[in-house]
Amino acid sequence: MPAKLIVHLPDRPASVHVLHEDRAVRLGRSTSAELLVQHSSVSRLHVELAYADAGAWRVVDLDSKNGLRVEGHRVPEALLRQACWFAIGDVFCEFEPIDATQADALAQRDHQRRNSAVTWTQRVETSRSLEDLLQSILAGIVELADCRRGYVLLGGGLQDLEVRALHAIDPKELDGEAFDGSRSVVARCFAERQPLFLSARTDQAWLRQQASVVAHGLRSIVCLPLVHDGVLLGAVYADSDDHARLFTELDAELLHAFADRASAVLAASDIEAELKAMDRLLDTPPAAP
Repeated sequence: MPAKLIVHLPDRPASVHVLHEDRAVRLGRSTSAELLVQHSSVSRLHVELAYADAGAWRVVDLDSKNGLRVEGHRVPEALLRQACWFAIGDVFCEFEPIDATQADALAQRDHQRRNSAVTWTQRVETSRSLEDLLQSILAGIVELADCRRGYVLLGGGLQDLEVRALHAIDPKELDGEAFDGSRSVVARCFAERQPLFLSARTDQAWLRQQASVVAHGLRSIVCLPLVHDGVLLGAVYADSDDHARLFTELDAELLHAFADRASAVLAASDIEAELKAMDRLLDTPPAAP
């Protein structure tokens, strides 16, 4: 019987793996490990997972420095017969036996999500105006990230940022305390110039420091910088209140690639001229009947 293994790393997308009965896998920091886990608390070769029998898998500590803990107890090895958690050093791993049908469904979903990313990229590349481009970028990221709402900010610095597209958000909400947490996320994303993926299952400590995040029940947040040739153009923020949402390495791969291409298309457009034109349209009073 195959199994699904999710490796949770703080501040990073989770890695999801399907384990097959005919192949044992070792987890560790060494490049010789079948599953690479880059964390300072993890040994070069930390544990080995191998199929035992009757649907069970065995996890064995490979004389690691920080040990193996299964359901909170330090053990030299354990037989995994049902869904459970174990830890290697400070990294938590979620184990779940699955059948062949479930394994195929996981692969099919990954294939569908890659196709969806291609479709959204094509839509961005064929946008006819800056307004359409920004809406396509935002809608693409909200869908690919499986989030509920989001917005696009344009500007080269935190003090210059302006909201230019919204999805499922009332513009009046952005100036209130409800979005203090999201502003903290954007500030962190700008400072690091790297995509930021936060999930309540792996980043509880940081999220709990953001009062508005807790108050509004947000469970998952993604913020992607829009950068082209080293120039920061803005950022896209999206969030979800789905407690089960977990960002994975595939999410990071697809969203990062999509944001990179979107940034290139955005840079190629005459942003300044189009923004001024959009502002003029917004400021123009309606014609008299």
